[in-house]
Amino acid sequence: MLSPRPAAGTLVAVATALVLSAPAVAGPLADAPVARCLTGNPADLTDDPLVVLERNEQFAPTVGSSNINAQTSNGRMAAGVAADGTLTTLRWPSTMSYQQLKHYGPDARAPRAGAAANEGILLGLVLPGAGTRWLRDFPQQSQRYVDTESDEIETTFVDPARGLTVTVRQVIAEDVDAYVQRVTVHRAPGGQTPTALMLFENLSLNNANVPIIPGTDGCSHELSLDGARFDGPSGAIVHWLQGDDLSTGQSSNIAIAVGVAGGVNDWQVSADAEEDLLGLVPGWTLDAYRDAANGDLNRGGSYSGQTTGALRAPLSFDGDVATRDVAVAGARTQSGALTVLSTALTRGQPSVATGKKTALAPVIAAAPLPDTTDPKELALAKRAIVLLNTSQAPSGAIPAAISVQPPYAEDWPRDGMYFDEALDVMGAHDKVTAHKRFYLRTQRRPGFAPIGNLGVPMGSWPMNMYDTGVVSGPIPYEIDETGFGGWGLWSHYEHTGDRAYLDEAWPGIKLAAEHFVTCKDAATNLQCRATEDDNLDIGNQQTIAGAMPGWLALKAGAAAAAVVGDSDAQARFAARRDELAAAIDAHLWEEDKGWYAGWDIPAIRKVVTYVGWPEPLKARSDARMQRHAEATWEAFAPSFRAPEPGGRTAGFYDGLALIALADQWRGDPAKMQRLKDGLHWIAHTQATADTGLLGENWIVRDNQVKTITAIPQLWQHALFYLAAIEVHGPA
Repeated sequence: MLSPRPAAGTLVAVATALVLSAPAVAGPLADAPVARCLTGNPADLTDDPLVVLERNEQFAPTVGSSNINAQTSNGRMAAGVAADGTLTTLRWPSTMSYQQLKHYGPDARAPRAGAAANEGILLGLVLPGAGTRWLRDFPQQSQRYVDTESDEIETTFVDPARGLTVTVRQVIAEDVDAYVQRVTVHRAPGGQTPTALMLFENLSLNNANVPIIPGTDGCSHELSLDGARFDGPSGAIVHWLQGDDLSTGQSSNIAIAVGVAGGVNDWQVSADAEEDLLGLVPGWTLDAYRDAANGDLNRGGSYSGQTTGALRAPLSFDGDVATRDVAVAGARTQSGALTVLSTALTRGQPSVATGKKTALAPVIAAAPLPDTTDPKELALAKRAIVLLNTSQAPSGAIPAAISVQPPYAEDWPRDGMYFDEALDVMGAHDKVTAHKRFYLRTQRRPGFAPIGNLGVPMGSWPMNMYDTGVVSGPIPYEIDETGFGGWGLWSHYEHTGDRAYLDEAWPGIKLAAEHFVTCKDAATNLQCRATEDDNLDIGNQQTIAGAMPGWLALKAGAAAAAVVGDSDAQARFAARRDELAAAIDAHLWEEDKGWYAGWDIPAIRKVVTYVGWPEPLKARSDARMQRHAEATWEAFAPSFRAPEPGGRTAGFYDGLALIALADQWRGDPAKMQRLKDGLHWIAHTQATADTGLLGENWIVRDNQVKTITAIPQLWQHALFYLAAIEVHGPA
């Protein structure tokens, strides 16, 4: 999704539209969304672009950074966990909608990414005479995935001075919508003895999206007013929000319950002091985070508006070990959420984790792994398998990431083509079929246009979509997504040979190809000028970024027409395909640089890879194709030298080059070694050292490569998997 950074005026306009689109709300802090989304952070006023990139991850000043270091999900629920164990992202009823808790991080380099102390869901221990000690404040912390074949997370906290080690294992169940944690407290001989586990939550329920304005769940928590109460029989707190999704007009009721196995002996349901002045008042409305500080709670039983909650559960030690399970569960009704919560807690976290791994075992067994013995490369390949197979929403849509900041929990058909190629290689054909059907439902066609569209042409898709199919992004459409969408519909047939599927997909393939027959520059025979790759200079690009996907769509159209027996369409699409190829050769070849491009900006290196993959423009032996490959490598090679002198200081989508060059260079051991070195760099240098995840971008900071933006970003993970299979071959 990386494009040249838009001008400040554009960002302000988008942010202003976001704020003005939100309904008015009364209260002492009603102008907080304006302050939050328009003020930004002072670090934006800097001459160092890396500071801006790192602090706000490409989108300063309005978006900030989701604080995620690990993800667990089941398609319906997704959890993003910070390195300090705080739950910062909770999406339900799908991985794409909606963010159900308050956590806003305006500055990725600040503690907690700049979020207020009372944001997210966090755990602590009640210590005699010392009140609550939050685990995130322990001096030693570490995080990892328990193994490479599931998404169970383990976060460990150590306080040597108090003789305490706390291990928290976290996972979302496979079959019920619950995020379940097992908290294990180890007390060293002579160490302090905690009396209770303290849980704090700042659930902020959402049940609506806004067409063409993504991110409202990240920028406008102040507008999300839910009810919350302590449920005595279960010892849980349940939040609820009823109403319709603004984007669809459909009923969208939400209920989330939080509880501790074995019961609690204290609670507080109250106001959020950051947004409601009653949260500052001692007593039953006191913000639950503030109330929990001394280890006791005021037993406020219910609150409506800006809510917070806390539960205290006594700890009983068996020798020097105490354990408690904690869960967060989602459903459409309060009783439903409490039932799911009870099911998860009764089952217990270890059983839930075993069930998740068992469900993923056949998925991983079916997927080829790269033929390498490098443990980090194998782990990263398996992480891609897990992420892609647990992130698909029930509608079939797949998000770019579960990130709220930036708002990437949408489906881009461009990214989706790569997701589907990876899933087809993995053998997950049913998931790809479901994804393609989502695209067939959302493609502009006679008699149908998606909700919120700003003029999507026939045969095309919006910039991106929520999982409901409603338009999410503000760019009307992008020509490269049309091309990749059409080609991807055909490619799935090539992987499966499923003729019934092809008959279903043929109308969509044909519409996408027709778009490139009619969208034509009469002077050059190139594709018409249009928006490419999330560029906010709307409608003004005409580069290889649109030309190659268009060529792919025409190639797919001709091939599919031949199978279904539409000879007229086959001839028309083949003729336009060849005409466009000749125009690319005539107008987008840059002799001085030795590649096909059409625009002299650093970001062009991302899209020049389209010339070689998924289908090469010309024979690999063609002189221009060989020069293009070398020029592509030279454009990406500095990335793989970072953070050493001569390397880049920031980069993105380096896996694209490895995929594109693998076929071109197969049979040349020296050049293939370059690509193997690139894979090694991604796995050993770019990925997070502890959890092995990739963000959209990376930067060099303090002589280390740091991955940033929408961690984990599924396109990057899909690219690594595809590149590893292409470069190493399947084991």
